[in-house]
Amino acid sequence: PLSYVVNGWNMTGVAIAQSGQPYSLYEFYGASGSIYVGNYPNLMNPVLAIRDPSHPNTAFTGNSGKFRGAGGSYMPAIDPNQLAINFLTPGQKGIPVSTGNDPQDIYETDFAPSDQRNLFRQAAQRRVDLSFRKNFKIGDRFNLLYAFNIFNVSNTTSLDVPQNQTQIAQSYACANNAVPVNDYNNTCPQNNSYLNYGQIVSSNNPVDQKSALNNEFVAPVSNGTGKGLTIPTTLTNGQGTCTTYGYASSSGCPNNGATFGSVTGAIGGARAVTMGLHLTF
Repeated sequence: PLSYVVNGWNMTGVAIAQSGQPYSLYEFYGASGSIYVGNYPNLMNPVLAIRDPSHPNTAFTGNSGKFRGAGGSYMPAIDPNQLAINFLTPGQKGIPVSTGNDPQDIYETDFAPSDQRNLFRQAAQRRVDLSFRKNFKIGDRFNLLYAFNIFNVSNTTSLDVPQNQTQIAQSYACANNAVPVNDYNNTCPQNNSYLNYGQIVSSNNPVDQKSALNNEFVAPVSNGTGKGLTIPTTLTNGQGTCTTYGYASSSGCPNNGATFGSVTGAIGGARAVTMGLHLTF
């Protein structure tokens, strides 16, 4: 009787230990390749470059990206300050050069160099699944299979790819010296009727144009450096995109790309235990 219970067990299992998949950084709003496809290169898979592609580790903060800081601020794995935009200057790739008092077009961007693709890897994936099974023979015609299964035995979390896409290029840009037209339809507020998406308000003054450029391309605002770097979810007036000509309000504004570089998902599931009985005949 004891052998009927103890003997005949089978154990099977699957163990996974692998490096994470490679991934790139992206920006679909014109910070990459706007000279070719305007402000919406969604179908072009526009890779967003970093400052030192020869040493991609310089773009890491040292955090895993799965934790949150005070007030819910994100603690990203990738430093948004290490992002780089490939700006073009007048005279490059057909961009006109000013010959008089007309403004220079200094707002065009190129695609990232080819060596920027798949610079990073997500966290390694590790898990073990086990199954214990035993057949009980019932007469000549029937068999009863008992199965005891444990999925993700160690309850190890497998992190997904960090949020690798952010919005840097804004819907339009106004120079700091842009002057309102009247009390209702102003030149630069977000809900005006004068600007189309991607248009820029500036004079031919180089300083004025540079301020419009800085307002057009705004990376996620972050605080601190290294492992202490955090990306707040809310900005105060005057920070980043929270400007007089943007979404400024008494309560602050959302930080564009607040989740950039942070892990917001996992692959697979938590530890789970199942049992089953299967009658075969």
